[in-house]
Amino acid sequence: MTGIRFHGHDALVTVTVDALAAPLLVRAQGPVPARPGERVGLSVTGRATLHPAP
Repeated sequence: MTGIRFHGHDALVTVTVDALAAPLLVRAQGPVPARPGERVGLSVTGRATLHPAP
């Protein structure tokens, strides 16, 4: 994880993935138990939406 911005009840987390040229921006509900610089995993429960970069 390279960054995190809190927006009240959720957070926008920036995650770098080795196989991708651009980082992922992930909106997470609730508190995020990690800090920038830590290795994290990503899983999706329920529905998710992907928006490709322009």
